[in-house]
Amino acid sequence: MQSLTSIIQQSLLPQLTTILRKPSQGWLRKHLPKKAGVCGLHIACGSGEDTFLIASLLNQTYCLHGIDENKVLIEDAKHAKEVGEWDQVNFLNTCPSTWKPEMKYDFVYSRIWKTDLLKQTGFLKNTRNNLKEDGKFILELIQFSGFSAFPYHPAFSRSAELILKTEQCLTNTLGLTEKYTDLLQSHGLRILEINYSPPAFIEKKDKKILSQILATFEEKLLQLGLVTKEELDSLLYQLKRYETRGDSLISRPGVYQILASR
Repeated sequence: MQSLTSIIQQSLLPQLTTILRKPSQGWLRKHLPKKAGVCGLHIACGSGEDTFLIASLLNQTYCLHGIDENKVLIEDAKHAKEVGEWDQVNFLNTCPSTWKPEMKYDFVYSRIWKTDLLKQTGFLKNTRNNLKEDGKFILELIQFSGFSAFPYHPAFSRSAELILKTEQCLTNTLGLTEKYTDLLQSHGLRILEINYSPPAFIEKKDKKILSQILATFEEKLLQLGLVTKEELDSLLYQLKRYETRGDSLISRPGVYQILASR
């Protein structure tokens, strides 16, 4: 049976795509290859929303592959491909740490929304090996902490604090940029540019994002002993009420954007 956390993760990905579209689109437009005939790879593509965004920004002739370990999301992506007639886009259910494609790519893109994804054995080594010489690794890291809201609410403040503590534990207390740039460089990737897109207030229809993220972190929070199940349930109840208030304003997560090259 599918776990509650797994269900929430699947519902969270499309919403994150929506609220992060503006900063992602600017970053991709700046760094995607402009020439015709490029081949690209999207790692952790989910249900394909960002893959189709990438495809819309490429030259008319291209090939683009999206891979993800979640079989359900890949099936959704394949269905969306058929409906949208994205003939030059293909999706595959596979593990990014072990997959061995028959071709090399001009660019690889990924948005890492799970802070410990880069710890998977072989992920960065495999990513580097799948790039052509001078191929680009276009990376976005979601910073779940750093939320802001108005007006002040104690449950919101406590939830943001717990998310920050979880991030610090998962990244060995180093900042996100220090952790991931060190990892990239240790695997033979050159850092070309780093940008930070700060949190920004989001539309009312997307305000439930913090309660969804907190629920996604539930297993980790309990494993780390940062909160009791009773307090977490209470926080989620209060957050959901706060998010539905007409006068509450909530920000999206900040995003670190890193461009690296083989």
